[in-house]
Amino acid sequence: MADRGELARSRSLAAITIAVAIAATLSGCMGAASSPSSSSSSIRGMDEARFFELIDEARDGSQPTSPSADPVTLAGLLVDVDDDELVGFSAEYERQMTRLNDWRVWGAGYVAQGGMSDDGFAYFRSWIIGKGEDAVGQALTDPDGLVDFLADGEELSNEELQYAAFDQLEDRGLEETAATSAAGEDGAPTGEPFDEATVEADFPRLATWFAAQV
Repeated sequence: MADRGELARSRSLAAITIAVAIAATLSGCMGAASSPSSSSSSIRGMDEARFFELIDEARDGSQPTSPSADPVTLAGLLVDVDDDELVGFSAEYERQMTRLNDWRVWGAGYVAQGGMSDDGFAYFRSWIIGKGEDAVGQALTDPDGLVDFLADGEELSNEELQYAAFDQLEDRGLEETAATSAAGEDGAPTGEPFDEATVEADFPRLATWFAAQV
């Protein structure tokens, strides 16, 4: 019997495979119909603003330090969206994960956690998404500023959040829309890899926060 870690990795890869394939399918559909003014942050059935509205509704509080979105609450909200919105939400989630797939974001998580594996980095990105649009923007512009989104003792991981839409896709049989599309694993992060020996100096505020937690 596969252990929990193997099952989690398998499930995560399946979610990423479906989301990437859906995004590719939707992109192809939009290519013929979109106008020059179309935004890359708008995917059929779900734009970025609506995406983060749902994320915010799934949070317990609206402050920066309020917890990352609750996966069960998010799954309940997604029950009420139509099929196009659900497919769009899944594709937008993957788009946000890809935006955050950057070495500086990983370096920030590494410092704040005292180390971070590749799986941990995926769960950290889900945690950031679950914190809302402002947290994503902070991570992309000045990841050391994520310290303003941290509560003492908070776990910087939200693995289950990435499965909320995937489970709904399965329940509705919508994963078949991606069955014949090409897909792949999460790509390499953008930017320059950090040096583990010196990375704390790049994120002094997060380093100070982590030191206070141990």
